[in-house]
Amino acid sequence: MSSSSSKPVNTGLVTPRRYSTMTGIRTGPSQSGTGSIPYSPTSPLSRNFSNYSIPMLRSNSTQTNVNGPTAFDLGVTEKLMSPGTLDRYTRPALYPSKDLDYLKNEYVNYESTTSQQTNSKGLKESNFVGSGIITSIRIRPIGKNQGVWSHGKLSNDPYGREYIRQQTSTSSSTIQQEYLFNNVFGMESKNYDIYKRSVKSVVRNVFSGYNGIVFAYGMTGTGKTYSMQGTENEPGIIPLAMNDLFEMVENNSDDDTFQIRISYLEIYNERIRDLIGNSDEEPRIRENASGEVNVTPLTRVLVTSPEEVSQVIEQCNAIRKTAATDFNTYSSRSHAILQVFLIRNNPTAHTSQISSLSLVDLAGSERASAHHERRKEGAFINKSLLTLGTVISRLSAAANPSLTSNSGHIPYRESKLTRLLQQSLSGQSQISLLATISIESNHTMETTNTLKFASRAQNLPQDIRQAEAVTNVQAELASLHSALEKNAQEVEYYASLVKQLTSDLEERDTYIAMLEAERSQGTAISRARLRMEELLSDHNFEIADLRDELQDKEQIIYALRYAQKQRDIADFNQSLAKFPHKILKKNVTRGSRSSSDQFSNETKTEILPDDQQQSKKDSVTQETQLLS
Repeated sequence: MSSSSSKPVNTGLVTPRRYSTMTGIRTGPSQSGTGSIPYSPTSPLSRNFSNYSIPMLRSNSTQTNVNGPTAFDLGVTEKLMSPGTLDRYTRPALYPSKDLDYLKNEYVNYESTTSQQTNSKGLKESNFVGSGIITSIRIRPIGKNQGVWSHGKLSNDPYGREYIRQQTSTSSSTIQQEYLFNNVFGMESKNYDIYKRSVKSVVRNVFSGYNGIVFAYGMTGTGKTYSMQGTENEPGIIPLAMNDLFEMVENNSDDDTFQIRISYLEIYNERIRDLIGNSDEEPRIRENASGEVNVTPLTRVLVTSPEEVSQVIEQCNAIRKTAATDFNTYSSRSHAILQVFLIRNNPTAHTSQISSLSLVDLAGSERASAHHERRKEGAFINKSLLTLGTVISRLSAAANPSLTSNSGHIPYRESKLTRLLQQSLSGQSQISLLATISIESNHTMETTNTLKFASRAQNLPQDIRQAEAVTNVQAELASLHSALEKNAQEVEYYASLVKQLTSDLEERDTYIAMLEAERSQGTAISRARLRMEELLSDHNFEIADLRDELQDKEQIIYALRYAQKQRDIADFNQSLAKFPHKILKKNVTRGSRSSSDQFSNETKTEILPDDQQQSKKDSVTQETQLLS
């Protein structure tokens, strides 16, 4: 869409550095140390892919013992005839003929393959470019012990597919296994060739408002990370995709403005880590009401050039989980997902459109290691990859009833990886799968499993739709400002009401404080009253005790007086007995009858029973002793 006469476009971004469209390599002065993907000249993958120049291997054996329909009959894309197993057929993904033209034409003009019309929301709708699912195979350069694999293009195939074939010879026959894909890249292929034929259309569709996902799958050491990130001298899919995306933004002739944001996370041992934010808090997977799966909290940074993207990736890769394995000195032990969000704003219609591109570098599967940490990592990696394979198999079976695979519940939630890729795998994004393999004889089982995985992925359901344009925030703000102006009087009224209520609240607080003080004072009085009542009760008890004690004392005094009278009477009686005539004389002398009567009364004694008299005597004796 570029044009030398087109006017400058307000992209909302810093103008990116120009890149060469044909090579994908930066032009201009080198910026070593910034914006580059980490590259080690001693890395086995870098050495293999950079220096090997081995011609494509083909099996010279043409003898076959394959009966039944060929690969072209019944619309079959895969025919597996292994001893002891049933024939397995899968129907091909349907690719229109115009897509074949696009795949064959390396320099197709973007404007000629897309037709655009303006929708009701002011954004341009683009016809979808390319096929729904693109499956590609990349063969790692080998050193020795190559297997019996061959590959090439199918002749007279209406879909332009390529094959990779294994021929296994037995004592009586030759058994052939053949797999068909969109692309099969030989050992001499470069990263740009892979990007151009399998990823470029996905990036263009993302620019047109569709969602896309590119992920690399394969055994450890077969070149997944090399294909995705590349080196300083041979950029991989990620830098090439960012080059194209920024160039499309720069060359856009519309008045739209753009923003590009990226997030970068890894899944290690079933734990999600935000590589950009690098926080101790583990992000969580959330699903909103519309069914969209998001990771929160997750850092999304604004980038303005491919160099900035490279810098972010380089810093994040420094903290990614890597380790030495049996196949690779620097092996990624985690799944890495780079998400690119393209935000297109239409200033005329006040609308925004968000599309995303997910670039996934899966950790490689391998056999169990003797090292405890590697064994633990391998268990989690194999679990997530197994779940991914199960999800793809059941989705393919559900979308293609003719398949013999079992369909049913889709176990998205059994793995963090499949949970994050749920929307993409269910058909809402264009998928480009790059499966990396090794054709060495000691890797035959892993290679076969990878090819079967890629074959099943061709049958995933597709329901790719352009992202909806939503109302721009600026338009919403303008509407809100208008509403505020219309309701200014109401706002003023409520402001005065708030002021009055505040004053009333202060008065109420003062009154409450006064009541609290009175209540506190009343509480003190109540406490004093209770104390006085307690003291009065104590005093009453003391008075009662004193009264009892006084009564006892009075009884003692009475007893003492009575005892004294008894003694006086006894003494008198004795005196009377000894000197009766004296006493009588004395009484006569006094001549007082009343005195005699009084004396008689005083000498009267109380006659009590013997036991009572004895008890009373004892009591008097005790009281006398106490007084003494």
